[in-house]
Amino acid sequence: MPPGHELVQAHFSMKAGVTTATGMIRSDRVEQIEAEGPSYEAANAALQALVPEGYVLLACYIAG
Repeated sequence: MPPGHELVQAHFSMKAGVTTATGMIRSDRVEQIEAEGPSYEAANAALQALVPEGYVLLACYIAG
């Protein structure tokens, strides 16, 4: 498992005497990002553009 990640799901199977393990990992850190725009659509687009490739936006809070 790469450093900075944690195992969240594991599955083991055996076929013909060979055990196979598969797992799902996720980053073990959370970062806060912030964006602004003249409208919801513009602010949301700016926020989405800040999400690094391979990351997922977990929550969105709209200040008003």
